[in-house]
Amino acid sequence: MLALARIAELDIGGGNACAPEEYQFLGALVQLTAPAAILEIGTSTGIGALVAAALVMAAAAVEAGSDARVTTMDLPLGHATFEAGLARNRALVEGWCPGVRDRVEYVLGASHAVLDRFLADGRRFDLVFIDPPHTGYSITASVEARKRMLSVDGDVDALAECIRTWLGRHRRWSSPVFVAGESYGT
Repeated sequence: MLALARIAELDIGGGNACAPEEYQFLGALVQLTAPAAILEIGTSTGIGALVAAALVMAAAAVEAGSDARVTTMDLPLGHATFEAGLARNRALVEGWCPGVRDRVEYVLGASHAVLDRFLADGRRFDLVFIDPPHTGYSITASVEARKRMLSVDGDVDALAECIRTWLGRHRRWSSPVFVAGESYGT
């Protein structure tokens, strides 16, 4: 796993990213679950995707033939806003873990449209990390949704509904769910 001191060197986008310890926790989840495909919704400066990709590479070195990958998506606005930080972070992590760039797919677009395309293509993910709206630069679809979201219970309710809907629609109720975060309710 990338050392905490290394993670602390990365560009966190003006404070719009998690603390290094949270990325270390994300890394522990990757190590514990040994996923073949990881999805991150909300790229920001790419730290989550890069930490996950570095661990996927380390696992691949141990498990011959593993082609585990990380897919990360963000809105074009997020990409433009964080482009310089993402480029710096990619260069740093590539220096520490050569080849990490080959394990990460960056996708621009609204999450619902991208996820619909992934489903239509039959793509599956073993581990999904979600940045809820209004964490970093992600946004809600309407003013009313924003009012509901930005409350003590609103964000946790929205995230819980997202998880419930997905698990039900895909009949994955027995799949493990890990919830960790840093905002009003999570």
